[in-house]
Amino acid sequence: MVVETYVPLFHEILERVHKAKTKDEKVEILKQYNTDGLRWFLRAAFDPDVDWLLPEGSVPFRANDAPEGTVVWAKAQTHGKGRMNRNWVSKPGNLYSSIILRPSTSLAQATQIAFLPALALGEVLARFVPVSNYSFKWPNDVLLNKKKLSGTLLESGDWSTNESKWLVIGCGVNLAHSPTETRFPATSIFEETKQLIPVKDALFYYYQFVYEWYLRWSKEGFSSVRNAWLKHAHGLEEKMTANCGQQSYTGRFIGLDNNGALQIKTDIGLRTIRAADVYLNH
Repeated sequence: MVVETYVPLFHEILERVHKAKTKDEKVEILKQYNTDGLRWFLRAAFDPDVDWLLPEGSVPFRANDAPEGTVVWAKAQTHGKGRMNRNWVSKPGNLYSSIILRPSTSLAQATQIAFLPALALGEVLARFVPVSNYSFKWPNDVLLNKKKLSGTLLESGDWSTNESKWLVIGCGVNLAHSPTETRFPATSIFEETKQLIPVKDALFYYYQFVYEWYLRWSKEGFSSVRNAWLKHAHGLEEKMTANCGQQSYTGRFIGLDNNGALQIKTDIGLRTIRAADVYLNH
């Protein structure tokens, strides 16, 4: 699929949806364009009146009913949630969105999808800011000039029925501004490059690349995803500490296992870590 052919059409759809007066009119507009790769974007909640928007609660509130490819886009957030239930407020100007996927795999294998947002955002950066110095910090952050640009949160159904086999990938990208007083230094694309990417453009290209990486993962498995991620891995072959809560491990970051777990070579042997906060030891 050639991305450029869809950009004007994407903006045309947005304008038509916003001008429609009733929810039924808006839904009919979306249905008119619901073909091929565009289906990933046309289920997006572009307006509070569109039925797919979830104005209260988290995306999983209705994830059992949502078709694969549903995108929920918020212009701002007042009750954002991250890893370990960390809360934040997200002001307008950045990209805040989630997508629902329904992979036909085991839940353990499906969690490999958590690496796709970073790869997709890397391609967005390569397109808009070709000289940008970006990297991927395990497990789910994208860094720009070694400062946090984006984070991802993965949530899932219980996989007990076909309806409950879903993943929600929530991602926040600092386009225009970044939070202060964070545990890890943060930044935005504008702060680092003086380039302001329109939110709608970022939304479109980000999910275009998520779509392409999702297809590739579905066909080729995790190896190509892992290899692409490791090419931009922050701290690869460097000494780092993984804080697992009650216990910490320090060693050399040597790679990822077949499911994306962090592999650290410590003084007492190889450690495979599935959840932790990681810090480089400088």
